[in-house]
Amino acid sequence: PTAVCGSQLAHLVANDPEMIALLQAAPQARRLLRPLFRMLGAPLPAILAPPPRPVPRAAPAPRPPSQRPPVALPGRLPPARIALRPPRAKPA
Repeated sequence: PTAVCGSQLAHLVANDPEMIALLQAAPQARRLLRPLFRMLGAPLPAILAPPPRPVPRAAPAPRPPSQRPPVALPGRLPPARIALRPPRAKPA
């Protein structure tokens, strides 16, 4: 019985001009009908498709280790700064 109701609802939403006008005028109606279509197992018409999700912003690039602030762990001393020398060039 639910398959019949789902197909009738899909036909109503896709073909009735008054229903199409209502769904275009009130996005809230689309939000209410989407779960009903899922419960009835009916295919979702194009007019009820959810809006596209916003594109997430890219995370900022990590700073190089020399620019990162030292991290102090609870109960421990902060890490010491160690000056690194560049590798020695081999004589030719």
